[in-house]
Amino acid sequence: MSSTQQSRDAVIDAARVSLIRIALAFGLANAVVPFLLQVASPDDPTSLGLAFAWVVAWGIAVLNPHRLLALLQRDRTRWAVAVIGGGATLLTIVATGGLDSPVKTGANWLGWAATVVVPARTALVFASVLSVATTGSFVLSGTALAELVTGDDRYIVITGFLNPFVIVLVALSLLGAFHDMIARAPTTLWEVRRGGPATTPAMTALFAGAPIPLLETGGDRGEEERDPETTASQEAGDPGQSAALGARTEGVGSAEHQLFPVEREIVALLASGRTPQQIALDLERSTDSIYGQIASAKRKAGARTIEHLVALAWEPVA
Repeated sequence: MSSTQQSRDAVIDAARVSLIRIALAFGLANAVVPFLLQVASPDDPTSLGLAFAWVVAWGIAVLNPHRLLALLQRDRTRWAVAVIGGGATLLTIVATGGLDSPVKTGANWLGWAATVVVPARTALVFASVLSVATTGSFVLSGTALAELVTGDDRYIVITGFLNPFVIVLVALSLLGAFHDMIARAPTTLWEVRRGGPATTPAMTALFAGAPIPLLETGGDRGEEERDPETTASQEAGDPGQSAALGARTEGVGSAEHQLFPVEREIVALLASGRTPQQIALDLERSTDSIYGQIASAKRKAGARTIEHLVALAWEPVA
């Protein structure tokens, strides 16, 4: 396995644990609120006890996300978690008053945690188990089906049924976007470390493990590195020097006199706006080879980024 793939896998595993922690934190918050309400007005010992039990259950899960991750990755244990969570929700609502239960949150947020490690279809089935458990508890608590559909509490029934699905759908959309970014991050960092540009010279140095550079203008640096005799001959209008400058079809200035011809060609293509990947296609070479030539040119010119290299080493043909 390549180092890039290993880096990507490590980042994704860490992201999975972080996403599960977020889901479990929401679940814990939803359990703490009704528990505090029961503590403030302890009229029903059963509701208080079950509310406390949910706080403990979510708290244990928050402290052990890796174990939950392992359980959800196995087919049998994943369904066991779904059934136990749905069953606990059903029993809690039935035992604490049905539609009027002060402890309805149950295991809904387990659906979000499950989306991190299971396929989308499985996550939706997981949500269905939790949804059926919540809705079924209202029927088992003695409420007539017609009253559930048309009564004043129908909004509680509808939200109780849809809540697990909404949570899972939101989780799946966020997970898709997050994993897309995670998938590209290791490759991006890898290319930056091999000479690809970051958004600023300071960020490029940071990713490459080099000292953070101070800001300086490319024009001043370029003037300092010019050969005094060459500059004097150009200012004096030396015909021979002008002809030599015009003969440089690559368009590379005097600051780049130590570069190999292929490096000068690459710098000229960079100056024209092409990316390293496009240059690799144009020259029929590998991207790694192009990045190697860019890194070599940057060392010779004393540049920190591709933009800095072009500013120091290239100037249009007169």
